[in-house]
Amino acid sequence: MKRKIGSLVISVLVAFLISIPVFILEREHAKEHSKDLRAQASRELTRIKDVMQADLQSALNYAHFLELIIQQDTDFTVEEFQLYAEMIIAENDFVTSAALAPDGVVTFIYPITPQNDQFLGQDLLSEPEKRLSTQYAVKNRTAVVQGPFEENGTLMVYNRQPVFIDDTFYGFVSIGVNFYQLLEARDIEDKSGDILLALQV
Repeated sequence: MKRKIGSLVISVLVAFLISIPVFILEREHAKEHSKDLRAQASRELTRIKDVMQADLQSALNYAHFLELIIQQDTDFTVEEFQLYAEMIIAENDFVTSAALAPDGVVTFIYPITPQNDQFLGQDLLSEPEKRLSTQYAVKNRTAVVQGPFEENGTLMVYNRQPVFIDDTFYGFVSIGVNFYQLLEARDIEDKSGDILLALQV
């Protein structure tokens, strides 16, 4: 009986000792797998960041394009602005609005909708949420990106380009980017393997 118990104890010890290296190997394999997944997720986040940065830069370029048009055409009209705005929105999946703000006051926004109409008359240089950025833009003669702002159940990002004519501040052209449509337009996933991806905006 003692011999059987001794044999059983020895068998258990041997099995335990054999299982230790297996457990260690499995744990190391799991760690390596997790490390690979994290590296893959990191690469995917970098790709997403680069795509979004390129898309926002594209929207900024539209604002700069409108700035150049206004500077070159001293008789620039709202009708002309609407034509360019229509073209820009038709060409882009996530640019959803374009606004003209002489002296910083929004006087025209395309498309003309009840939602957009609420922004008419808004003074971008004195609006509490916008004035620090827009005043900086005028002072430094540089475009600013503002947002995301929650509007009508979505998130919007705005590229605001100050326009100067003969060193005199004319106003702003503004391009609105729907943040959710930007994500959808580039088919950006919210997962990489088993890892959830998140962007800090």
